[in-house]
Amino acid sequence: MLFIWSSLLTIQLASASPSNPAKPDPFVMYSNQVEDSSASQWLTAIYKELFKRLDIPLVITYLPEARATKKAVAGSIDGQFGRVYEYQDNFPNQIRIDVPLYKININAYSHTSNSTTLNSGWASFKNTNYTVVYKRGALINKLNLEKVLPVSKLGTVTSIRQGLLKVKYGRVDMFVQADIGVRHLLNSEEFKGHIMDSGNLDSVTIYPYIHSKHRALADELTAHLRAMKDEGLLMHYCLDAFSPDTSLCEGLNVDSEEDKKSSYK
Repeated sequence: MLFIWSSLLTIQLASASPSNPAKPDPFVMYSNQVEDSSASQWLTAIYKELFKRLDIPLVITYLPEARATKKAVAGSIDGQFGRVYEYQDNFPNQIRIDVPLYKININAYSHTSNSTTLNSGWASFKNTNYTVVYKRGALINKLNLEKVLPVSKLGTVTSIRQGLLKVKYGRVDMFVQADIGVRHLLNSEEFKGHIMDSGNLDSVTIYPYIHSKHRALADELTAHLRAMKDEGLLMHYCLDAFSPDTSLCEGLNVDSEEDKKSSYK
């Protein structure tokens, strides 16, 4: 019995020794992109490398944006691939990592039979009868559209595809969404020839976010992500994911102060 007890104690001490440190729990990150899309491939490459440098296992989850916010605020999601600068103001336990990842264009998409072009940003919707939908949980879209359209003219969808289908079949006039999420669908068999870009409404910069329980990781995340930008890895991953149409990669140089916030005040 003494021998068995001694052996068990030796195993326990060995497992707790510095040479066998406990592995950290996987870090669960929410991706706001369509799974397997070019945008998803690009951001996944960034975060895989980032957490490899931190030596922390990474798990990526795909959810509707509004549900992701609820889970993120509750702490069941550890971080988020990308949200706007103002997101932290609305959800205080979400910590912005102040390394801008990229800039997106928020556009209005309409049916090709609609020749309307929007030239005045969000103000283009003022005094119109357009019915508009946007993806539920897209904070900047919600805040700005509610300023220029009555609630009766606004609706939400749970996915980009659903928004485009509503436009395709004439259920609504416009779908408002960031171009990075729409691009891969516009030339698909389902939507080609049916959906057109009716104009740019805004350009916003996107940042990583983590839950406040991981505050101790913020400085490390910031340092590694800045190093990756300086090494040109973000651009490299972007060009690789979006090839041959790499025009979306032009929005990577977003380090100036004026680039940070959206037009919403």
